[in-house]
Amino acid sequence: MSGMEPPEDIEARIDAINNCEYARRFDMKVTLLTAEEVRLEMPLAGNMNGFKVGHGGAVFTLADEAFALIGNLGRYPEVAMSASIRYLKPAKGDMVAIARKVSEDDRTSTYKVEIISNGELIADFEGVGFKLKGKKNK
Repeated sequence: MSGMEPPEDIEARIDAINNCEYARRFDMKVTLLTAEEVRLEMPLAGNMNGFKVGHGGAVFTLADEAFALIGNLGRYPEVAMSASIRYLKPAKGDMVAIARKVSEDDRTSTYKVEIISNGELIADFEGVGFKLKGKKNK
């Protein structure tokens, strides 16, 4: 977004993503929201599996939420076209998602999200967003 004014509806987009019923269940908190990077935190408590480590679904949810936020900071709203995750280690503490845009063309954008727990990379996520050009801001 460098050199561009943010879209008029950007606050509404971000509020809708942050305040949806599903996302609120996980007690996620946005700690950084810029055009270049989004950071979210999520506690481990309440998001563990039967082995007392972070549930894979909770890890994916955190990454997907960061993807949704960064994908909706541009001129056009975006919806997920694809998403994949690679689990590297179990989450043994509170988690942080760090999302950044990797590339973009006229119709899509690709994002990378890293999930950190106890200072270690525990998962990496790639999401491709499809731009809803019919929703262009004036």
